[in-house]
Amino acid sequence: MMSGKGESSDNVETLPFQNENVGDEGIEDMITLNYLHEAAILYNVKTRFLKELPYTYTGDICIAVNPYKRLHDLYAEEQHIRYLNFPREELPPHVYATSVASYENMKTAGRNQSILVSGESGAGKTETTKILMNHLATIAGGMNDGTIKKIIEVSPLLEYFGNAKTVRNDNSSRFGKFTQLQFDRVGTLVGAKCKTYLLEKTRVISHEHPERNYHIFYQVIDSGDIAKDLFLDPAANYRYIGEKSTAMIEGQSDAQHFNITADRLSLIGFDHNAQMDLYKTLAGILHLGNIAIISNPANDEESMITPGDTAASHAIALMGLTPESLQKALCSRTMRARNDVYSVPLKKELAMDCVDALSKAIYSRVFDWLVNLINASLADDKRMDHHIGVLDIFGFEHFKHNSFEQFCINYANEKLQQKFTSDVFKTVQIEYDEEGIQWEHIEYADNQDVLNVIEDRIGIISLLNEELKKTKGSEKGFVSTISTINKELYKPSVIEFPRTSQTEFIIKHYAAPVKYEAIGFLEKHKDNLLPDLGDLMRSSNVQYIQKLFEEKVVEVKEEAGNKRRGGMMNISTVGTQFKDSLTELMTSIQSTSVQYVRCIKPNSIKSSNTMEHAMVVSQLRCAGVIEAIRISRAAYPNRQTHEEFLSKFRLFVPPGPGTPKEKCEQLMDKLKLVAPMQYQMGWTKIYFQLGVLEELEDRRKKFLDKKARIVQNIMRGFTQRLKYLRKLRAIVKLQSVIRCVLAMRRYNTFLKGLVRLQARVRGIKGRKVALAVKHNSKAVIIQRYLAGFAKRRTYLRKKRIIIRVQSIVRMHLQRPKYLAALKEKKLEADMKYQLQALQNRLADEQKRSAQLEQEKQAKDEAIMADAGDMIGSLKDANEAYKKENESMKVQISTLKSELEKLKTQTEIHSSSNFVKLKQEQDLTASLQKKVDAQAAEIQKLKDQIAKGGGVPGVVPATGPAEGKRRMLFRTLGTKKVITGDKPADGVQLDSLTEEKDAFPSSTATTVGTSVGTLLSKAAQFKRPTFWRSDSTTVHTEQPAKPEGERTSDPNGKPSDYYEFKTGSVTSDSLTKTDLDSTESAPRTSVIGTTMATGRGLGSAMQRGLKGFIGGAKKDEKNGENKDSRSSLTGLTNAVAAAANAATAAVAAKKETPRPVIIPQESFNLDSLPEAPLPNGWEAKVSRNNGKVYYVNKALKLTQWDRPSIETLKLMKQAKKQAETTAQ
Repeated sequence: MMSGKGESSDNVETLPFQNENVGDEGIEDMITLNYLHEAAILYNVKTRFLKELPYTYTGDICIAVNPYKRLHDLYAEEQHIRYLNFPREELPPHVYATSVASYENMKTAGRNQSILVSGESGAGKTETTKILMNHLATIAGGMNDGTIKKIIEVSPLLEYFGNAKTVRNDNSSRFGKFTQLQFDRVGTLVGAKCKTYLLEKTRVISHEHPERNYHIFYQVIDSGDIAKDLFLDPAANYRYIGEKSTAMIEGQSDAQHFNITADRLSLIGFDHNAQMDLYKTLAGILHLGNIAIISNPANDEESMITPGDTAASHAIALMGLTPESLQKALCSRTMRARNDVYSVPLKKELAMDCVDALSKAIYSRVFDWLVNLINASLADDKRMDHHIGVLDIFGFEHFKHNSFEQFCINYANEKLQQKFTSDVFKTVQIEYDEEGIQWEHIEYADNQDVLNVIEDRIGIISLLNEELKKTKGSEKGFVSTISTINKELYKPSVIEFPRTSQTEFIIKHYAAPVKYEAIGFLEKHKDNLLPDLGDLMRSSNVQYIQKLFEEKVVEVKEEAGNKRRGGMMNISTVGTQFKDSLTELMTSIQSTSVQYVRCIKPNSIKSSNTMEHAMVVSQLRCAGVIEAIRISRAAYPNRQTHEEFLSKFRLFVPPGPGTPKEKCEQLMDKLKLVAPMQYQMGWTKIYFQLGVLEELEDRRKKFLDKKARIVQNIMRGFTQRLKYLRKLRAIVKLQSVIRCVLAMRRYNTFLKGLVRLQARVRGIKGRKVALAVKHNSKAVIIQRYLAGFAKRRTYLRKKRIIIRVQSIVRMHLQRPKYLAALKEKKLEADMKYQLQALQNRLADEQKRSAQLEQEKQAKDEAIMADAGDMIGSLKDANEAYKKENESMKVQISTLKSELEKLKTQTEIHSSSNFVKLKQEQDLTASLQKKVDAQAAEIQKLKDQIAKGGGVPGVVPATGPAEGKRRMLFRTLGTKKVITGDKPADGVQLDSLTEEKDAFPSSTATTVGTSVGTLLSKAAQFKRPTFWRSDSTTVHTEQPAKPEGERTSDPNGKPSDYYEFKTGSVTSDSLTKTDLDSTESAPRTSVIGTTMATGRGLGSAMQRGLKGFIGGAKKDEKNGENKDSRSSLTGLTNAVAAAANAATAAVAAKKETPRPVIIPQESFNLDSLPEAPLPNGWEAKVSRNNGKVYYVNKALKLTQWDRPSIETLKLMKQAKKQAETTAQ
């Protein structure tokens, strides 16, 4: 026997009255019970539970008892349409009626709806929510719609990530969720959105023995081949999941559930590669839990990961971390002072706490990411016109040990209970008082005082925030503050503080008093992730994990009156966030019409035929079912405004003037309703007792049915007449068509016969004509073929001749172009080789620079890797380096000044060297002109001698002969004229040295000296050298010999061949470029050719002149008086021999084939004198290797080689050639 409080009692003064005629299946709506008490309600609920009827009405509230079995007939497909098309009173109680009521109210009233599903853990809230959503999806578009099907199939994802097996329930929701189903204007389901509340993070790292962790962990372990890739072994033991249970959830194994999870993730656009990142993260959490952390053997105050730990290596590989970063983040903490940042080692216990905190943070962010992903895939805010919200939130919890999680859950239930009380009790009572309705007042429990204790300005949540701001905040101080503040504000009926403990307090909730243990409140309320752990996750090379831990700017609201000294802002905490979310949820629910579903757990052993009376009565009392029944019985459950009632029953309203209230009274009198037994008239509304409004609806339906039959009779007659007229018109039309078809058939038959006859006659005539034409056509064909053959043969012959003429003409036209192009290509070949050499050098330099940069980067990385160990030594050497830095600054300033001086001197030397080089080049050019003039004069002399004449200008030693000789040497030398008042004693000649020499005494010496001076000046010009790795090419010369005296070396080279040897460079050595010399046959330049020609000519002239002058002197000494013509003949012969030798040398040089040019590595620009930089170029020093490089900002060029005019010309030619090739 049960008392009124649901407790067993053997001694009771009176027994409650028993309701009769309850029937075998009980009463469907408990408002109709004759005797209302807890025993009658319990008996009725139990009767229906044993008959497998889980649903019972209490007015508009639906009571759902968990049947602990599948009732397939109750949720068959035909039931969806049945509850949509038939009134609620004609069908048995079902949760479908609640969803239909919300859907119909949304469509008719145009107002958003909410369905609140509440109950304790194991009462079936999650299943009821799925049933409601499935029914709404079916009646709002059907499962054939792709969007609706997607919404229903994706919903289990949150269960796999947020549900777990507990002692009370195999699929217990460890979070609250508010699912918003979105509908368009016509009532079609177009989208869905979900918001979650207070995920139980502590379950990730610990749970009781019979219970399990979240389902997804067991699914990943049993994922088959994927588990191997994640380093997971189903037979292994993982600290976070404990002993692996093989129990099946909802009749399926974890492997089967994993396949469903993969399909649902693919359905929302999460492909296999992205899913692998998710699975790696989940597996990484399991491996984190198995990391073994030990104390440092050298220091117990420090901790470290066990060397070679397999779990740590697996976690590092899956999460994209490094061993050093994981070790540093878990075993140390970064502390920040005002001007310093340092690392503090953690003990083993604190390091293990860091591992657990990191695991909770990762899973929490994965869960939030999944919710956002589902919302992004399913939501359609643009098309949404109204919505129906379905709230599935945790029920009231009361355990032996209650912590912060139970505090937040019971706080949420207090808010929902206040809403239920407001809807069922307070709102009705206030409305009746305002409308002046007489009714029986009922006492109810108002929980506003409990909510004030929790969420007031000085409530528990605010005090938790204040305690966190304190430097040495603790749970004892927190409980003491609550006790001090609430000692006078609230009576012990709301909150109590046991004297046996300083960290416990009792809150008397609407369901039962709950004792909370404050130990752990501050840590769970704060729930902050250490910055080191957040930085660790952001340093991962897995993009998915980086997105999970992206830093978000969160604006924290500051409560009035909660400012500490210094203006410190409030920190964001779990309790504050949950309070704000709950306030937002209640605001959203307040703006909707609410339907209630109360879930009841029948027993704790999950049996389908057992009901524990005390448990059920406690749940009914907490749900407020009894009070709801009493107020529904005592009050008027049906109400309407005067205008709504008149508009609905306007057919019965008597005509005439009056206010809406007066017309309602007239209508009540006409309908013969008695007040207050059947109705009461309020100021703005009219209230009806149970069943009165239904009776009026029946009378209205009968009246409308009668009128509808009359209208139907008229409409049926009208439609039948329309059908008759349509049939008559159709018959006439059909007859006309048939007659037309018959006539057309006869006409077509006659026409076909006539056409066939005409064809026969025309065929006979045509065949006669064709026979005559056939005889004539054969001869014409033969003639045509013969004439064509002759014409084609003539045409082909002319065509071949024309083609041959065209080819010859084109050949003559294209040959000059080809030769010019061939010459240009030869010139381009030299440029290409030089350009290729420069490019190869540039590539080598860039490669060498890249290697140096890589070596430097490797050194920097090595230094950074050892930075942790070097911190101590760096601090010790810091002061020494500061002093050394000051001294180095002074040295640097001195060196900078010296560097500026050196730069200035370098520029001056470069300018002077460039001027000298220019002068040498000009001198060489002038010498070249002189040599060319000598060659021309020699050629003239050779021509004159060949004709047999004398040498013009040669005269005897006295008189005319002297003038002729002077004329000859003026031709051979310079163009200067001898100056003086009178001629000298001897013959004076214009020499190459611009001196006046007497012919008889010093002519031979002077001529030899002049020629030697000319050749030495030509040889003094130093050409640019080229780089070689081991030596420098030196040009050695040998004196030219007459053609008859020339010999050949063993290699077949002439004796006056210019050999290029390698050796050390001296100051007076003559150098030649590598491009002008090759290993097989050295190439001579223009200057080399000129020098060789000049030497041969000079040698021949010296020998001829010396012989001529020597003979003259000998004759004078011997006293012989020979004719001047003999001397002239000797001189002429000498000059002719010299001219022949020079001509032979030039001809031999021209016939020498040009050697093949082999490009060398690069130019040795250092051998050139440093000339000033061209305009726009500037020199800079590299900070990496200290070398000088050159920059042109206008051309956007940077190079290591010093720029010069020649290199710029080469670059321009290469650029033009590239542009020409591109065109």
